[in-house]
Amino acid sequence: MITNQTKFRPVYGTEAMISTLEHHEGWVYIASDTGKIFLDANNVRK
Repeated sequence: MITNQTKFRPVYGTEAMISTLEHHEGWVYIASDTGKIFLDANNVRK
């Protein structure tokens, strides 16, 4: 179900830079140096 609160926000940067960021619900972090993709769901980084 999609609501007006559903958001997708990609964030690009190095893995080291991403590891220092705050977690935000629904954000997708893409590490440009390692190619890893991190997803923040329920404020838990996965």
